[in-house]
Amino acid sequence: MIHRFLLSTKLFGFSFLLPCCLLISKLGIAQKSKKIATLQQQLNGKLPDTIRYQTLYKLGQLSQLSHRQAFIYYQQALKFAQKIDYPNGVIQALNALGENHFKEKKFNTSLSYFKKALKLAKTQDSPHQIDVLNNLGIFYTTHSLHVDALKQFQAALNIAQSRHLPLGKARTYQFFSKFYLKRGNFKQALDYANKALKIARSQKDRFAEYQFLGQKGRVLMWQGNLNALLANDQQMLDIAFALKDSSSITRSYNNMAGTYGELGKLNKSITLFTKSLHLSRQIADTAAIFATFHNLGRLYSMTKDYTAALKIHKQGIEYASAKQDSALVGVFMMSIAKLYHAKQKYPRAVTYAQQSIPFLKTDFTIFNLGDCYKFLANTYDNLQQFGQAYQYQKLHTWTQDSLFKAQKAKTITKLEQNFQIKEQQKALEALRKEKALQEQCTSFQLKLRNYALLGLILLLFILILLYNRSRLRQRIMQQQSKLLLQENSRHVEETRRLDAEKRLKQEENKRLLLNLDYKNRELATTTMLIQQKNEVLQNIQSDLVDFENQLPKKWSKSIYQIQKTIQTNTNLEEDWERLQLHFNEVHPDFFNKLQTNFCTLSQNDLRLCAYIKINLSNKEIARLLNVEFRSIQMAKYRLKKKLDLSKDDDLNEFIQQL
Repeated sequence: MIHRFLLSTKLFGFSFLLPCCLLISKLGIAQKSKKIATLQQQLNGKLPDTIRYQTLYKLGQLSQLSHRQAFIYYQQALKFAQKIDYPNGVIQALNALGENHFKEKKFNTSLSYFKKALKLAKTQDSPHQIDVLNNLGIFYTTHSLHVDALKQFQAALNIAQSRHLPLGKARTYQFFSKFYLKRGNFKQALDYANKALKIARSQKDRFAEYQFLGQKGRVLMWQGNLNALLANDQQMLDIAFALKDSSSITRSYNNMAGTYGELGKLNKSITLFTKSLHLSRQIADTAAIFATFHNLGRLYSMTKDYTAALKIHKQGIEYASAKQDSALVGVFMMSIAKLYHAKQKYPRAVTYAQQSIPFLKTDFTIFNLGDCYKFLANTYDNLQQFGQAYQYQKLHTWTQDSLFKAQKAKTITKLEQNFQIKEQQKALEALRKEKALQEQCTSFQLKLRNYALLGLILLLFILILLYNRSRLRQRIMQQQSKLLLQENSRHVEETRRLDAEKRLKQEENKRLLLNLDYKNRELATTTMLIQQKNEVLQNIQSDLVDFENQLPKKWSKSIYQIQKTIQTNTNLEEDWERLQLHFNEVHPDFFNKLQTNFCTLSQNDLRLCAYIKINLSNKEIARLLNVEFRSIQMAKYRLKKKLDLSKDDDLNEFIQQL
C-alpha cells in the first residue's frame, strides 16, 4: 500500500508531493508522540521486569532529540536491569549511555561506559558485543588511534560472521566505511557502504537501508559525485516516507536541498529547504531549524532575492531569541549585515554588525567574532572611515591569534587524551596479568601480601603527610620556578617528538623508494626475459623453416603445428598487455597522467614511456622492439616534441618524475 502510494506521488510530479509529505509527517509526529505517551502510561502500571526495562530503553531511543532526556531514561533502564540481574539489559543500557556521552563529547565517561559494557558482554557471550565493539572503534577513530579502531571493527565482524548475524555484519561494514571516509580513502569507504546496503536490502530492513544510504551519501558528497548523490538522496526520501518517520523526512529534504544547491538548481534547493523548515518546526528539531534558516537565507542571497533573505534571517533571530541562544542571534545579525553590504547600504550593515558583537561574545565563537571584525573593517574602508577600519582590523588580527592558540591547545588536549587512553589500556592489561597471578596464590599468601601492602601504604601515607607538612612553606616559594621548569620540559619533549616524527618520515620515504626501485628492476627483468624468450622462439622458427625442407612431407603437418604454437607464444601485443598489467600495479596513475596531459600520444609512445620509466636503456628497448638503435633515438626525439620538451630538457628525467 505504501509502495503504491509513493509511486503515485512520483507519477503526479513534484507539485503534488508537498501535501502528501505534510500528511505523512503529521502522521509520523502523531505516532511518535502517541508511542511516548503510551510507554509512559505503561510504566505507571504493573509490568513484568523485562518488559519494564524494554519500555525504559525504548523511551530513551524515542527521546534522541533531547540528549538529556534520553540519558535519564537510559540511566533508569541501567539501574533497573542491575536490580533484576538482567545482564543483556545492563550491556545494552551501558552501550546506549556511552553513545549518549560520546555525542555530548564527554569522552572520558563515554569510554568508561563502553569498556564496562564490553567487559560484561565478553563474560556473557552477548550478541550486543558487536555494537559495543563498533562504538569503541568509532571512539578510537575520533581520537586518531587507527590501529586500535581497526582491531575493534575486525573483532565485531568476526563475531557477526561466526554467529551468522547478517545485520550485525552490515552494521560493522558501515563502521568500516566511516573509518575509511575519515582517513580519506573514498573507494574503500564506498565499497563498504555498498556491502552494508546490499545486506540490508536482502534482509528487507528499510530502517537499516535508510541508515546505510545515509553513509553512502556522505561518501558520495566527499567524492563530489553530485548526480549519484542526488539519486541516493531520493532513495532515502522514499524510504523515509515508507517508514513514516518525520525526522528522517526532514533530514532527507535537507540532503536533497544541499545537493540541488551544489548543482546550481537554487529554486529546487529553496523549495526543499522550505519544506524541511516546516517539518523541523513541527518536530521541534532545533539544530535542523537553525541550519535551515541559515541555508535558506544564503540561497535567497545567491538568487539576489534580498527581501526574502532578510525576512528569513529575521525569523531566525526571533527563533534564536526564543530559545535564548545568543550566539545564533549574533550569527543571524551578521547575515543581515552582509545582506545590507551586498545592497551597498553600508551604514545599516555597520549597525547590524556592531549589534551582533555582544551576542557573539556570549559564547565566544571565535570564528564568527573574527568574521564580524573583518567585515566591519572592510565596511568602514568602503565608507572611507579608515581610523575605524584600522581598529577593527587590529581586533580581527587578535582573534586570528587567539584562534591559533585555541587550535594549538585543542591539539595538545587531544594528544594528552590519546596518551591517557593508551596508559589506561596498559594499566588494564597490567591489572589483568596481576589478577591472573593472584589467582595462582593461596588465600593465606594473598591475605599476607594484602596486609603487608596495606601497612606499607599506611606507612607511606604517614611519611608523606609528615614530609609535606615540613616542606609546605618551601614548596610555595619554589612553585613559580618549578612551573617554568615544567614549561621548558614540555618544549623539550615537543622538540623530541617532532624530531622522532621527522626521522620516521625519512625512514618511510627511504623504504618506499627502495620498494619502487625493486619493483622497477623486477619489471625490467620481466621485460627482458620476455624479449629473450621471443628471440629464442624466433630462432627456433627460423631453424624449423630450414629443417622443414629436409624432412619427408608426412611430417609437414607436425612442423606446421609447432610453428603455429611458436607464433602464438611470440605475440608481442599480448606480452605487452601482460606487462602493462604489472606496470599499472607499480605505477597506477602513470598512463592516466600521460593520456590526460598529452592526448596526442600513440600506443607506441606510451609503450616507449613505460620502458623509459622502468630504466631500460636504448639498446635494451631496441632489442625488445626488434628495431635498430637509431630508430629508438628517433622515436625519443619525436616523443620529446609531443611532450613539449625543449632540447635542454632530459626526457628520462621528465618521465621518471611523473
